[in-house]
Amino acid sequence: MTDQLAQLKESASQELEFCNHEITPNVCKMVTTEKGKQKIVDLICEYVGNYGMTISEAIVAIERERSTTFDELA
Repeated sequence: MTDQLAQLKESASQELEFCNHEITPNVCKMVTTEKGKQKIVDLICEYVGNYGMTISEAIVAIERERSTTFDELA
């Protein structure tokens, strides 16, 4: 793992410590377990690396993705 990736993962983990249940309830629920937190951190790294998002933008995008269903889109 590169130093940049390790630093990004650490920063993402720190930001998730301040998870706001009113804004991102699905993400906050997932980070209550170690496995869920690791999945969210990995997704944050993917969004930051592939789409140039900030950590906060990635968290909101993940929440939006997790809370949207096809039924809501119809």
